[in-house]
Amino acid sequence: MIEITHLAKTGGPLTKRITLADDGSIKSDGSACVMGRGTAHRVRLSVAEFGELIASRKPHEAVALGSLRPDLPDSVQVTTQDRLATLNGSAPSGLIARDADHIFYRSGQPALVLLDYDTKGMPRSVQAAIDELGGFESALLRVLPELATVARVVRRSTSAGLYHADTGAALPGSNGLHVFVLVEDGADAERFLKTLDERCWLHNLGWMMVGAGGQLLNRSIVDRMVGRGERLVFEGAPVLDPPLAQDKESRTPVVTDGTVLDTVAACTPLTIVEQARLKELRSKEANRLAPERAHERERFIAERAERLAKRANLTVPAARRIVARQCEG
Repeated sequence: MIEITHLAKTGGPLTKRITLADDGSIKSDGSACVMGRGTAHRVRLSVAEFGELIASRKPHEAVALGSLRPDLPDSVQVTTQDRLATLNGSAPSGLIARDADHIFYRSGQPALVLLDYDTKGMPRSVQAAIDELGGFESALLRVLPELATVARVVRRSTSAGLYHADTGAALPGSNGLHVFVLVEDGADAERFLKTLDERCWLHNLGWMMVGAGGQLLNRSIVDRMVGRGERLVFEGAPVLDPPLAQDKESRTPVVTDGTVLDTVAACTPLTIVEQARLKELRSKEANRLAPERAHERERFIAERAERLAKRANLTVPAARRIVARQCEG
C-alpha cells in the first residue's frame, strides 16, 4: 500500500484545454493548470488501485504523489501560500497550502515516482536512438535494467487518442507517457530523477533546448524536475472544444505487477569518470546550439528592450543593457 494526495480544484478545470486551429493543427492551453483553492484528501491504495483512480479523474481533479503531513486531517481545504501567510500562524488545522510543508514524500515510506516522457525539442538523433532500442520503455531499461521487474503504471498523455467528431478522422496528439514506478523510499525521488536524467545522457538519450532568452535547457527522456511530492500530476480528462473528441480507451492505464525499486542501490551517483563524460556531452550539445542560442538571445533582448524603454522612459541602449543583464541572471 502507498499513500498519495488527491486534489480537487474549486472554480474551474485543472487540466489542459485543447482546440483545433484553423489550419487543422492541435492547440493545447495549460493556463488552467494552477490550483489556488480546493480540497485535498489522503488516499491509501495499491498500485493497481492507483491505475483505476487516475483513469477516472474528472477535469477539475489531479493527484500529488506525496502524502499529507501525518498530523493533518485526512481531508483539508487548500489555499495559496500568500493567503495562508496572512493568517500569521492562526490558520485552522484543516487549511493548508499546496507546498512541501504540507504535502511531501515521507522518509522510508514506499511511494510512486513519476517518469515523465516528453519529446518536446527532441533532436532526430535521440529519436533514432529510441526507435532503434524499441521505444521509450526499452530505452529506459537500457539505462536502468532494474526497472524490468518493478511494479508500475503506464498511461498515455492527455492529448492522446484525439479525433474529429464530425469525420471520425484521427488527429495527431502527443506521444508522451507517464510511467509511475513503485520505489522503496519516496524521499529519494528528487535525487533519483536527477541521477537517472544524467545516466540517460550517458546513453545518448539527452539533449538541450534553447529557451526564450537564449538560455540552455537540459532535457532527457526522463524529466528530472518532477520529483517533489507536492507537485500536481494532471491525469484528468482534457477540456475539448468541438469538433474535437477523444477515444478514452487510448489512455487506459496499464498496470504491471512487480517488485519495489531500491533507488539508492539501483541508481548510484555518477563516478568521476562518468561526470567528465557527462560534461563533455553537454558541452558538445551546447556548441551545436550556439548559433540558435545567439539568435534567440538577440531577438529576446531587442523585443524586451523596446518595451522596457517605452515603459520606463529609458533610451533603447540603456534598456538593452538591462535586459542583457537579466539574460545573464
